[in-house]
Amino acid sequence: MKSFKEFLIELGEYPGSFEIANLGVGRATQYGQQVFGGHLYDVMPDFRRNYLALRRIDRKYGHTLRKDMPAIDDKQVHDFEAGLAPIRYKDEWISAAKLRPVQRQIYLDKVLTAIRDHGVDSAKRFIAKSEIMTDKDRDIIDGHHRWTSAMLLDPKLRMTASFIKANLGKVMSRAQSYTDKVGNKRNK
Repeated sequence: MKSFKEFLIELGEYPGSFEIANLGVGRATQYGQQVFGGHLYDVMPDFRRNYLALRRIDRKYGHTLRKDMPAIDDKQVHDFEAGLAPIRYKDEWISAAKLRPVQRQIYLDKVLTAIRDHGVDSAKRFIAKSEIMTDKDRDIIDGHHRWTSAMLLDPKLRMTASFIKANLGKVMSRAQSYTDKVGNKRNK
């Protein structure tokens, strides 16, 4: 069986079908019930409240298309950070609710399928261990679907954020260049 991490990496290779910014809570709940065989609220009792919070944040901040986002593998994060000099970065343990997405296309089906297939506890452990990249203002550069998983499960879930001490434009430019340099395929 694939790990939650392997599953999310594999899912990253295809665009989802249910974009959160365009999916109301009623349709999201209906889809979630379908994914969890009618037991969405048994698995995620606060789904409605968490989805509404997620959607408010996503619609306010998420404007960059997925194809324009960098694609940096977990194993490449430290290599990327090392190449940022003279820009500094700092890792911080922070709740998901304090972060802001910049990616417009975040897909509910990708997140719920991964949680269903690997379980809530596995997803929470993975979120706690994984690192996402942000700029100095807590705008997410890489890790939007991991962040979305945390927001849906519990916005207070803490994750490691690598705060790169530069503005969004500068960090995005560097991250996109790195993505291209190492030959990573951009998402669709």
